[in-house]
Amino acid sequence: MENKKIKIAVAGTGYVGLSIATLLSQHHEVVAVDVVPEKVELINSRRSPIQDEYIEKYLAEKELNLKATTDGEEAYKDANFVVIATPTNYDPVKNYFDTSHVEEVIRLVMQVNPDAIMVIKSTIPVGYTESIRQKTGSKNIIFAPEFLRESKALYDNLYPSRIIVGRPNGDERLDQAARTFAELLKEGAIKQGCRPVNGFKTSVPEEEIFLVIIDCGGTLRCGIYPQKRIPTININPVGKSGPMAKYITEDIYVSGVKNDNIALADGSAAPISEAAPAKEEKDFKYSADKKVSETMGSSSKSSLIQKIGMGAGKVVATFNSAAKESTNTVLHTIIPFMGFVSLLIGIIQGSGFGNWFAKLLQPLCGNIIGLVILGFICSIPFLSCLLGPGAVIAQIVGTLIGVEIGKGNIEPSLALPALFAINTQCACDFVPVGLGLAEADPETVEVGVPAVLYSRFITGVPRVIVGYLASFGLYAAK
Repeated sequence: MENKKIKIAVAGTGYVGLSIATLLSQHHEVVAVDVVPEKVELINSRRSPIQDEYIEKYLAEKELNLKATTDGEEAYKDANFVVIATPTNYDPVKNYFDTSHVEEVIRLVMQVNPDAIMVIKSTIPVGYTESIRQKTGSKNIIFAPEFLRESKALYDNLYPSRIIVGRPNGDERLDQAARTFAELLKEGAIKQGCRPVNGFKTSVPEEEIFLVIIDCGGTLRCGIYPQKRIPTININPVGKSGPMAKYITEDIYVSGVKNDNIALADGSAAPISEAAPAKEEKDFKYSADKKVSETMGSSSKSSLIQKIGMGAGKVVATFNSAAKESTNTVLHTIIPFMGFVSLLIGIIQGSGFGNWFAKLLQPLCGNIIGLVILGFICSIPFLSCLLGPGAVIAQIVGTLIGVEIGKGNIEPSLALPALFAINTQCACDFVPVGLGLAEADPETVEVGVPAVLYSRFITGVPRVIVGYLASFGLYAAK
């Protein structure tokens, strides 16, 4: 199909019709039909009659085999496919779809080109496609639902989440036609598959991310992408815990994934479960989802006492929720981290590495010049990210310096500048995480991370000197 040019006519140039016409005209001959001459003139002059960034860009910059006309008969007579994207107004009072424009196109196509495959893209009621086949006697009608947003219509076609084309069961001819049309949509799309990208090296807009694979044991970072509803696979077995636990749900997050847990899809359709019949709704006075105070407080006849009670309830609920989150954070994040740091320090000290490391650092920690050098090393941007995870290095170095001060090998006045020297790299690996928690744009994260790292680098040495100067007079001489 790569070399075969297919003639396509599109009836209607709204968001659905114009985005489809633009998409398909990248590789095939497309004629767009509309009853409004002004819209036709704009399209032929490569200007969009609707507001859509991508449609405007493609019309102005891309080589498209696209023209517009008000003559439907001329457009339909040579078309292999006729895409029907005419408006269907819905009356919520009468529960009625006005499909008259769709039927007008179908009758005209049957008159001038009875062999053309008609693809309905308009919004239609359930069962309409089958009923219109019977009503018109046409056996060339199929249906393709649209999943588009206003002002993002072409983008959603270029990066489709799914492509669906419906056809009657048992009709091999229409089955092949539906598959051909689906391939046309796929051919015009950009996102035909996933391209692996290293997120540490390349910035990707969130709307273009299909899936994120992380190798992280921190409960905070695990919830960043699920919070934004981006499917997340964690190689580490980290479950629903930490401050972002409420976003870590089974529908968007999975952990502990190994190679033997991954299998190729066989291409078979997933079973569709029938929805349970809707239960008759009853207007109850009290709801199990609300407290009594909330129910009574929302009443138009609420008294002053009720309002006071509701307000007090909100305050208590707020503190209770904060207490639960704090307890959860302490149990699942802080205590395990403290245990990890203690274990690591114990191993270092027990193995003798601690003594060796202390002797190695002692020349730097015992004087202000050495602390300045240490502060400079810890503040180097590419080293800070390696020294910073979990603040483990800072904990170790701080403990060793403290021990040496206790032994009398290092002056107490050097404690503050020593703290400033090793604190430069603390939590620097969490800079993008913090920006993500603030729901910063990808561009902000891309600029903000190096900005913070370099700001720490610039202030690394001066802060040690300030700490040293501030230490004068803090400690009494023995």
